[in-house]
Order: sequence, then structure tokens, then C-alpha cells
Amino acid sequence: MSTPSSSSFPDILNVEQAAEYLGISKLSMYKLIRARDSAIPVKRVAGAFKISRRQLLEWFESL
Repeated sequence: MSTPSSSSFPDILNVEQAAEYLGISKLSMYKLIRARDSAIPVKRVAGAFKISRRQLLEWFESL
């Protein structure tokens, strides 16, 4: 199984792209976003979650 390279993702991800980037399901990504203690760096833009790829990687590496 090959994992996508960072360059194949935009700098700002939607939930589906963020889930694919981390290799988890979209449902799991939503659960992480909504968890009080997860601290995933997420913003709401026009009602949709947007996530910085760089900040998401930094969050992941801090676990």
C-alpha cells in the first residue's frame, strides 16, 4: 500500500483530505475534530472545517 506524498495535498485541507492525509476514515477525523482534548488545529470557513496541512502534521508529530 502506498501513501500519498505531502506534495499531492493542498496547503489547506478539508475533512476528507485531512483524513486521507492521516490514513484514517472521514468519520474518525470528525471525531478527532470534535474531541475536546484533541487540539487539532481546525477553522470553520463558511460552515466547513478547514485544516492547515503543516499544522496538522505538527499536531500529529506532537502526539
